[in-house]
Amino acid sequence: MFDFRPLFLLICLSVLPYGAYAKPPVPAPAQKHDKHAPIDITSDTLEVFQAENRAVFTGHVVAIQAEDRLKADTMTVYYRKQDDAAAKKKKTSTGPEAGAIKKIDADGNVFLSTPTETASGDTGTYEVEQQVIHLNNHVVLTRGQNVLKGDKLTYNLDTGKSVVTGGTADAKPGRVHALFVPENKDKSKP
Repeated sequence: MFDFRPLFLLICLSVLPYGAYAKPPVPAPAQKHDKHAPIDITSDTLEVFQAENRAVFTGHVVAIQAEDRLKADTMTVYYRKQDDAAAKKKKTSTGPEAGAIKKIDADGNVFLSTPTETASGDTGTYEVEQQVIHLNNHVVLTRGQNVLKGDKLTYNLDTGKSVVTGGTADAKPGRVHALFVPENKDKSKP
């Protein structure tokens, strides 16, 4: 009688390495901005203008939503009007609830950081419901070693798409300046 165990073992060992290379690893999907995460704001001082539905944060202001962070010298937060009828209704999925933040205006040393990029400018606006941030004046957008400079940045937190327009003191007026640094695959070379 023929013993099949050695032949079976030989077949298994010869097929095993091919199975390990059959499927390339699938990259993890890009993480989207969590627009339903709360916005946590800290500052040195806070002034609330209830009748105007706005609050002004001043001094080392930091607004954090999920993994995204917005910093500025001053932030003005505009929120939805909270009336008696809206306060009695439960939150529905068809629209934002009363008291929810609509927009944040940032002024002075504005800095945005996401898990993949950073951006800075003199002023900015975060349109919360649209998930879009606008930065203005002396804008610098950085991803790794790549740098874009201009006068205006529109950054969509949901899609990750950014548009830079205008110019800076470093570039000709009305122009965008970009520096793209190729990835160095050979780590032994500087």
